Amino acid sequence: QGAADRYVRQEIAERLGLNEEANRAHKPIEFHPSSPTYNFAVTVTLGIAVFGLMPIIGSFSLTVALLGASCVYIADYLGYRKGSVLVLLAALGVFQLSLMLTNGRHILHNTGTFLALINTAIVCAVIAAVAVTQYRWIQITFPELVVLLEKFVLVAAPVSSLPSYLSTCIALGGSRAGALPFAAGCIALQYLFASRRASSFLHKVEDDDMEHNAEDVPDEDLSLPALDRETAAILTVALSVAPSIAYVTLQSDPQMEPAMIVVTVIGFLGANVIYLLWDPEVTLWFMRPTSTTMTGLLRSDPLGLWPMMVKYRPYVLFFGYLAAMEAAVYRLLHSRYQYLFVGLPKPWNGILMIAIGLMITVTAVLIQRTMAATAQQGHPVTKDKIVILLLSMGAAVGIALVSGMPPFFHPLSALTASSFNAYLIDRRNGTNFVLFCITSTLLLMWWMYRTFSFVIMDLRVMTDATVIPTPILTVSVMWCYLLGAISFGLSFSENKKPMAVALVLLAFKVGWVEHVLYSQRETGVYPGWLVFATSAAGVALALRLRKNEIMSVEAASILMAVFISKIYTFLTEVTGAAYLEDNDIQGIRAVYVIVGFFTALTASFIGSLMELRHREDTTNTSISGEAIWAFSTMVFMALITAHGSILRSFVDSLSNHVGALSTELDSLLGAGIFLTAVITFPVLKRYAKRNAVQDCLAPMAVGVGLVLIHPFAFFTTELIDDGENFNTTPFGRLLLLASLLMLVAARFIPFRSLPSAIRMGFWIVTAAFASAALHLILYPASSIGFSASMFVFIGLTAIVVDICHNHAAGAESWIVYA
Repeated sequence: QGAADRYVRQEIAERLGLNEEANRAHKPIEFHPSSPTYNFAVTVTLGIAVFGLMPIIGSFSLTVALLGASCVYIADYLGYRKGSVLVLLAALGVFQLSLMLTNGRHILHNTGTFLALINTAIVCAVIAAVAVTQYRWIQITFPELVVLLEKFVLVAAPVSSLPSYLSTCIALGGSRAGALPFAAGCIALQYLFASRRASSFLHKVEDDDMEHNAEDVPDEDLSLPALDRETAAILTVALSVAPSIAYVTLQSDPQMEPAMIVVTVIGFLGANVIYLLWDPEVTLWFMRPTSTTMTGLLRSDPLGLWPMMVKYRPYVLFFGYLAAMEAAVYRLLHSRYQYLFVGLPKPWNGILMIAIGLMITVTAVLIQRTMAATAQQGHPVTKDKIVILLLSMGAAVGIALVSGMPPFFHPLSALTASSFNAYLIDRRNGTNFVLFCITSTLLLMWWMYRTFSFVIMDLRVMTDATVIPTPILTVSVMWCYLLGAISFGLSFSENKKPMAVALVLLAFKVGWVEHVLYSQRETGVYPGWLVFATSAAGVALALRLRKNEIMSVEAASILMAVFISKIYTFLTEVTGAAYLEDNDIQGIRAVYVIVGFFTALTASFIGSLMELRHREDTTNTSISGEAIWAFSTMVFMALITAHGSILRSFVDSLSNHVGALSTELDSLLGAGIFLTAVITFPVLKRYAKRNAVQDCLAPMAVGVGLVLIHPFAFFTTELIDDGENFNTTPFGRLLLLASLLMLVAARFIPFRSLPSAIRMGFWIVTAAFASAALHLILYPASSIGFSASMFVFIGLTAIVVDICHNHAAGAESWIVYA
């Protein structure tokens, strides 16, 4: 079988015309049918492209796309090889046609719509090429086509995603601020597509009849690049200049700020130079000669650019870094944060900031070299330690001068840098670390005075029930910094328990400070995404410390629980802002928040403990049912305490109106049961050896039923003003809840042991309840004909499900129910 596969690959190589290239390389080249290696990169890129094209994709086009995807999946599942490819191409063609039909009248009047349709056609072509290259029978039957499609995908995917990515950056950050993420995205696309990527199908292989000496070619690469040199060079240049061209084009009046535009373009080019020259073996692989012989050099590098680049690479890299830093400093000094750097007049503050950046860079390089020397020789170089100390002190004093600190703080800045370096050299001397904490805390207090001096009023949180003076907030921010610094110092000691205590206190303090800040009614005081960002960073820190066995499982679980539970208080505060004037929750809302926080903390601790133990597999059996029930109970209690905020907002968003809290108790209870089941479902699925769907379906259905009892806004104001009687609506909601509960109960009733007549009667009663409930709820919009048709439809559907249920068991029955 191996010889036959080799013969097939050799035959494919012959058909590809690879004999000449193989002769030049003195190695046979074979085509290996395999899975493409670019699937992840292309999927992410196409996702960005489709997201940017959503404004021209209407509901009709989206329906066509979903229908086409379903048809392709069915054809592939049924085993139609050629049919699935034809259905795929037809689906993409019909989708493109639907876009042209829905946007046809805008094409003649809007050039942007026309260009967007062209970009959509390219994206559809890339999707078709990616999907076609996945089929193994196409790889074997049409190898030439597969190789060409691979090159097309690697070139067209990044190019087609650029307009969508640019429009997304502009929509989120504006034409000025959106240029930076667009430049970063272009560099990422260069790394994913333009750098040396081995072909998924073409490979150089050793000839069995030839004897090779491994010592002659120890690092020989047998892979072939997916793109040729010319294509990779063009793609690299295009992605390098795209940010600059886009930024200049988007400026409304380039003559107003020519210096800003020139400096920004220089910064973009400098950043690209840093990326390209950081590892030229990967980024500039197309410039490297393929052979050291004269013929190979004349064919691959006739101008001798590669030796020149290697020779002058450090100097060009330095000037590129200097250009990028100069652009960053210039834009920072012309932004809204320029008031932080008024210690020196322009342009001296900018020059000093560039010097500070260079000193920090050199310090980082020397620290890395010192660590390498310590690892090799066992002790660092004394000269490097002295240079690092002097550079860090100089950078600290420079920052003090630029930021406009009083002269008293200049020696404190130098003392902060020197004490921290001294502590890193000798970690057994705690005096240096204490000195560092004192001096850096004084600097932080001055910075808070400089930045937060406009806060002259007390802060009110928890519906104005608690007043937080500004000095207390300032001291709390200072304690956040101190606890972080103390935990860093304690991490070097052999006893890790004090460090765990300091980190847990830090998490509590950060949550409290964030709660005070985002509780303010002014917008923009503390963005909500920062709450999730700090929680994610805290959870990642706990997982990292546990992975390195620095913290115990219990300590890491507590740390994760605190960072997770502060999201609960954030959601409570945000959702409860709409009900601040409700007298039912005034005065006791603070109690609800505190009780809910600690119940959420307990639930988060149980969940974190189960996750860490599950990852480490410390127990041979699954997590005990008591732990899961305790987790569900704590989640339910946390949600119930948030009945005036999270649950109420959830119910009111479903019912499309805001009602009194006393009239929503049943719906709030149902929402709590439903959300508890939803949160418990992944826990049961991951940790328990039970049927999670069966355990969570009943409470989900009960919760939905209780929510449905809540009066929904089905009627317009005109219908209500006509004097119609709606007293039958509560009875209709009760009938709907009864029918829903009968549907849930049918899953657990042993119908197979019951006669057919009883089963049919059960379903007829369920259908009657449901149709009558809909008739009463929708009255007077409903009619007798509507109710009769709903009765027939629901009854026939239930009978069909019952018949299928008697011939299916386990998971198959759930598919039929779905």
